[in-house]
Amino acid sequence: MMRELRRAYANGMALEEMREVLVAGKARGVSRAAMERALEAWRREVAGAEEDRILELLDYVVGWCPSAKKLWP
Repeated sequence: MMRELRRAYANGMALEEMREVLVAGKARGVSRAAMERALEAWRREVAGAEEDRILELLDYVVGWCPSAKKLWP
């Protein structure tokens, strides 16, 4: 999943499309904790706009977004 997200970011994929990568990861059994850890590890490697995008993705994972966008209740 992380390889796919990094590639998506590098190719300029929109945030909503990247969210769908997270949704697919969840459907494959990736836990919230594992997803959060992986995104945080990626975040420690970058800065600027890339870090901002990761923070937006983390919002979906941890629930700091509209209810309809949350990956977990």
